[in-house]
Amino acid sequence: MFGSGLRRRRVPGQMRVLPHAGLPLVVLLLAAASGRLPLAAQEAGGWSPDQLGSVTRRLASGITLTQEISAEPLVVSVLRIDPTVPGVRLRLGMAQGRISFEPPHAGLETVPAQAAREGAVAAVNGDYFPYQGRPVGLSIRDGELLTEPLAYRAVFGLGPAGPAIGVLTHNGSFTLGSEGPVPIDGINRMPRSGETTLITPSSLLTGAVSAPTLLLTLVSPDLPLRLSHDIGLSVQSVRTLAAGEHVPSCPPAGLLLTAQGGAAAILGAAQPGQPAAVRLDLLVNGPAPSRGRYPSRAGGILRGYVPVWASVQQAIGGGPVLLRDGAVVVDGEQEDLPLGTFVRSRHPRTAIGVTRTGMILLVTVDRRLGLSRGATLPELAQIMLRLGATSAMNLDGGGSTTLAAFGGIVNSPSDGFARPVANTLLV
Repeated sequence: MFGSGLRRRRVPGQMRVLPHAGLPLVVLLLAAASGRLPLAAQEAGGWSPDQLGSVTRRLASGITLTQEISAEPLVVSVLRIDPTVPGVRLRLGMAQGRISFEPPHAGLETVPAQAAREGAVAAVNGDYFPYQGRPVGLSIRDGELLTEPLAYRAVFGLGPAGPAIGVLTHNGSFTLGSEGPVPIDGINRMPRSGETTLITPSSLLTGAVSAPTLLLTLVSPDLPLRLSHDIGLSVQSVRTLAAGEHVPSCPPAGLLLTAQGGAAAILGAAQPGQPAAVRLDLLVNGPAPSRGRYPSRAGGILRGYVPVWASVQQAIGGGPVLLRDGAVVVDGEQEDLPLGTFVRSRHPRTAIGVTRTGMILLVTVDRRLGLSRGATLPELAQIMLRLGATSAMNLDGGGSTTLAAFGGIVNSPSDGFARPVANTLLV
């Protein structure tokens, strides 16, 4: 478990981080229940910014938590996970259990709350999100595809072959009888101009369309939506939504297809009872035009593709790639992230890495005035390399950076409390 005598702080919803005895909370969260300083500080005779300390505790078989306090000052918290140990599982967590946009939380939920609801030992925050419950990148939970990858952005996946990090895109197609295939542009989001999207039962999306939109209600015994599966469907109903009209709720055993532009014209003759099919694949990006002065590692869509990650059970988006094959790469510019304000500036950070032996590292770096200076992405890459990762990628950071264990917050979030987020990685 958490180790003998370690303090836990319960976090109902948003928990404000409070100082104690003039010491950083990040230090005290590894303190003994008696109120003493953490083991590293005890052995040093007390804590001060010019001293180094590291504490490691076994949370469960195959799961350890380490917190490092160094002289910069810099506080790094590390979950080390062995996915080969029986009973150890890394799973994607979703705020409120599904993709939601509803008040009062706009489909968001804190990391400790998500961990508690799912019965997880520990958790970290996940992908970027636009202040509502749909993450911007790839999401796969228990083999079900929830959202598509963001173009030219890093993703992490875990399946029977072990963990992997890559830069992927998706290829989706919908056929209606002899019509099609029509490309599927997105999953569980509203269509942009001319797009076709799918909405699944795992989403509570009921937003208003921006233009006249064809809506097909589809039913299938082959759900949920899984990668590289040909899913047979039957048309249940066909209608056109006027601009400003809201998409209805998705039926529990079906899908909604929204289509604008040319796809709407192709599919507009659909009839109830007509057979249809959908397939979605992931593929590795190939060479793409260089961004800035670096040769692109992010890539572009390969035509005549070979699907990858067909058996991945859990996946999450983020970015950029930090390490590849044991070398620092920091693909910030290639993945279209701001260099000055994001890549080269010090912020709170969350990252995921994989060691040569397949161990998974979930890492947070704090930034709070006087307590921890944060990290640039090149500095974060060096931290991941030092911890033993050979591949690594950045996750959402800033005020989202949170590491929770057994209902408590281990790091020190920069907002002073756990920010509600769209998704998490649960252990």
